[in-house]
Amino acid sequence: MLQKYKQGKSLEKKCITDTIGLVALDKLGNIAAGVSTSGCVFKMEGRVGDTPLPGSGLYADNQSGAACCTGDGDQIMKFCPSFHVALLMKKGHTAQEACTEVVAFIKERLRDNVFQMGIIAMDMMGSCGAAGLIENWTDVKTKMTYNGFPYCMQTEDCNCVQSWNRKC
Repeated sequence: MLQKYKQGKSLEKKCITDTIGLVALDKLGNIAAGVSTSGCVFKMEGRVGDTPLPGSGLYADNQSGAACCTGDGDQIMKFCPSFHVALLMKKGHTAQEACTEVVAFIKERLRDNVFQMGIIAMDMMGSCGAAGLIENWTDVKTKMTYNGFPYCMQTEDCNCVQSWNRKC
């Protein structure tokens, strides 16, 4: 593939990402966010994506809650959605309201030029929310297509993982 790139042949930007984002609230009231990503091929050397940037790929604050993003990191960085969600939760929005409002804000700003993004959040009461800019998402391994942005949650009360799809 690199040889084709060097020879100047067209090479579509291949972006098969496997981002894992998580938000955790402990019994002492501390909240944390973590994100891991595989990224895209042929990025510029030294490029830093949204994943490690607080406010973009993830954000956590014990006064409001935490959020994580997945999707096109170069576009996500322009909006700092994780911080925006945490700020809205600090102002009294639920995690779901905050995620929905941030996605609506981004859609309004972009009009028809939306990009791939999903966001999850948890407030300090343990309530979760999710929203995204995608209508459908296809798992690259199973080829299964989901309506909306798929995410899952596990709580202390439930000894199972519950999965949902958030229609955007």
